Amino acid sequence: MSPADKALAALERFHCGDYESAVHLFAEAADEAPTTEILNDLGYAQQTCGHMQEAEHSFREALTIAPDNTQAAVNLGALLFNKGKIEAAAYWLERGIASIDSARRTAVRCIIADSEPQPNLLGSATHLHVVPPRRDVQ
Repeated sequence: MSPADKALAALERFHCGDYESAVHLFAEAADEAPTTEILNDLGYAQQTCGHMQEAEHSFREALTIAPDNTQAAVNLGALLFNKGKIEAAAYWLERGIASIDSARRTAVRCIIADSEPQPNLLGSATHLHVVPPRRDVQ
């Protein structure tokens, strides 16, 4: 199975609620082809399973590959914010808010201004991205 196929299978497992299997498949895909999208998805699945240190590492790896990955920036910012690391969170959230709709952007700015961790308020700003598997042309 190719890394893209593993990532797609991981996404399917995630949407079925089988988060640990999703983490396993995303991790395999990331080991074979560490793209910014797969690493972001791995981090989100890890975060969903409560593996915060691993999730933070995956988001940071995604941003090392593509510093302009606004979704990974929002995900990392949300994770740091919920850990109480307000200054670090503000940096990443500001970098990432360009990619979210104006209502969420306003909510994020208010949260940053209030500087009080409020779990689950940022959860709706995060989501998975997976590149569909490659189909060979015949």
